[in-house]
Amino acid sequence: MPDRKAVQKEYDKLFKVKPNKWDNPDRSSFMIEILKQHIPNTKEVVDIGCGNGVALENYRRSNKTAKLYGIDPSLEGIRLAQQRVPDGIFTTEEYFGDIKKFELVICLGVAEHVEELPKFLQYLKSLVSDGGYCYFEVPHNLVYSKGPESYRRLTVGSRQIEWHFPSERWQELLLEAGFEIVERYKGLNATWEFIWLLK
Repeated sequence: MPDRKAVQKEYDKLFKVKPNKWDNPDRSSFMIEILKQHIPNTKEVVDIGCGNGVALENYRRSNKTAKLYGIDPSLEGIRLAQQRVPDGIFTTEEYFGDIKKFELVICLGVAEHVEELPKFLQYLKSLVSDGGYCYFEVPHNLVYSKGPESYRRLTVGSRQIEWHFPSERWQELLLEAGFEIVERYKGLNATWEFIWLLK
């Protein structure tokens, strides 16, 4: 499986070829409507795996004052995110200095790519402040990438490496990481179908 530098190179290439990749207004609107119901006046938000910053750019439209942070392994993604959200704070590192906690942690279509999944989910949990939330979304990729429930390349589309799990397995992993499930949602497309609001 690819190491961090190989992942960085792969996503740098993806974003150079298609800077607006994963720019889906329906996906962002769906997330924003849910967040408005539960945490309308967030002061600090971090997007883990922010890519080109599209989710934070859309979130900014609904919250003009929140301090926005993004983390992504892709230098090209970070460059594009900084253009979309000039007042955002972006980094390729895992943490902003000491472990910082956030009122809202966003993780959209990222966890399925992380090989060390239990460790990553514990990391996500560690970023959520007391009383804070995590908006967590992964694909129902077994629908369009037939095969075993394993860590493998997609058989279609972008051919990224992903965990192929049913929703029940994702939910087990989230609970094992220490999350509490506030609400579960179904996205409008299989590529972002499994959604949980977590504490």
